[in-house]
Amino acid sequence: MEGAPAWGDAGVIVPWNVYLAYDDERMLETRIESMDKWVDYIDLNNPEHLWLHHRGNDYGDWLNVSDETPKEIVASAFYANSVRIVADAHKVLENDRLRQQGPQRATTGCGARSRMPLLQVHFGRRPNHGR
Repeated sequence: MEGAPAWGDAGVIVPWNVYLAYDDERMLETRIESMDKWVDYIDLNNPEHLWLHHRGNDYGDWLNVSDETPKEIVASAFYANSVRIVADAHKVLENDRLRQQGPQRATTGCGARSRMPLLQVHFGRRPNHGR
């Protein structure tokens, strides 16, 4: 089994956005196990907390035509976002299984800083530009 960044993350992103839109915890309750499994799958194959391995059909940044963002950065940004969402979902469900690592590491260390700010802003990360 291999999942693709963004496409595979939809299994985490969609239930979370449905919860946000309708304030109905049932969506999270019925999907939290599969959301956990998705993040666990990425964790298992990427112990360095950057999504470098097992990315399946990785499309990368298909919107930035003139200067392609490295696929590792796009994948790691989606990974960090999924980890954050799963942790937030557990908080909503008052579940003890909160993730303690992943989000901060997954958006750093890939290089190509000039391309990262938009991804960081989109996923709620503050660009630090080496500071």
